[in-house]
Amino acid sequence: MEEARPCNVEPPNDGEPVLRVGIVISDDERSQVTLEIPTSGCYELITSGHRMPLEPGQVLKVSYDDKSLPWTIYAKEDVPLAPRAGVEVKDVVAGRSFHWRKNIDVTLPGNIIVERDKKEERIILSNDVLFENYLACLIASEMNASCPPAFVRAQAVAARSWAFVFLRNKHPNEPFDV
Repeated sequence: MEEARPCNVEPPNDGEPVLRVGIVISDDERSQVTLEIPTSGCYELITSGHRMPLEPGQVLKVSYDDKSLPWTIYAKEDVPLAPRAGVEVKDVVAGRSFHWRKNIDVTLPGNIIVERDKKEERIILSNDVLFENYLACLIASEMNASCPPAFVRAQAVAARSWAFVFLRNKHPNEPFDV
């Protein structure tokens, strides 16, 4: 895979940038995903211009054939960045292209977008998150809790620099940024 060329990125005029993070991508070859709404918080499903409230604990299964796609699962209030805060997506690929690749359940703090891949009969699921929340989640997933604080700070600097350089053109033909 060829590495994207760097670009300059300016934050939006209204504050912190929002990243669209690819969670389930075409390479994962998924035609269906399962999501679970948390038992706390207030969420809506937005589809075809309609808003529908979602019940706490509700499980949603969406497939490529669902005529109501695209979906946005919208948190009506700010979701704190905390363990198990947000919508849970079942059976997500972790370690894509690594020897330790596995499937895990992930909890996502921002708004969720589920859409069809335009090239294949697959689902794409992305998560809109604030830039600093993205970094916090990334660092927590890449660093062991027993790492010295200096290592974690160095990882934060590297991750922030990488994300700002490649923010807009890492996946130019995909509906997500990173």
